Amino acid sequence: MKQAIDFDFDEAINNYNDKYNFIKQSKYDIKHNWLLYIHSILFSLPDYFYSSVGKSIGSTLFIFGGAIVISTSFCKYYKKDYIKDKGQENLQKICFALKKINVDTDFRLVKDSRLDGKKLRIRLNERKIPQLVQSKYIIVPSYDYKGEETETSVLQEHAIFSKQYVLSKSRESKQKKPVLSFSAA
Repeated sequence: MKQAIDFDFDEAINNYNDKYNFIKQSKYDIKHNWLLYIHSILFSLPDYFYSSVGKSIGSTLFIFGGAIVISTSFCKYYKKDYIKDKGQENLQKICFALKKINVDTDFRLVKDSRLDGKKLRIRLNERKIPQLVQSKYIIVPSYDYKGEETETSVLQEHAIFSKQYVLSKSRESKQKKPVLSFSAA
């Protein structure tokens, strides 16, 4: 049984568990906050009429950079971490997706999930075009049929450059192999 989601499970876990990061918040603002673009264009619009092109582009970038700094500082001051909120929302969606593939878990357990390993392989898609597929083995704390806590291995498959991630129960996990090492003394 498989369940499709539109975000990376491992990234959602990291977004929820990581502390506030100014650079990560700035990247999020640049990608999702259109008010920054509108603000910088409106405030630098007079420069386009009365100044040279280089000066007007420079002032636009300066105003845009200032708006990013003000926005991320505002978020930090008011303790609003949009990345953590988005991670929490995605983890709640994952709880429902995992229940559909018969992994009995809740939000308290899902946030403690961890990445066990990654694999890359090449496969052919429906049109016989080679595709690079990333497989991630994620260990999810869950409940067994008796109600006791246990760990379940979940496989997330993602074709690179697509927006679809497929979750399924994994029968195998990425096993650690002992390696023989020699020391030079």
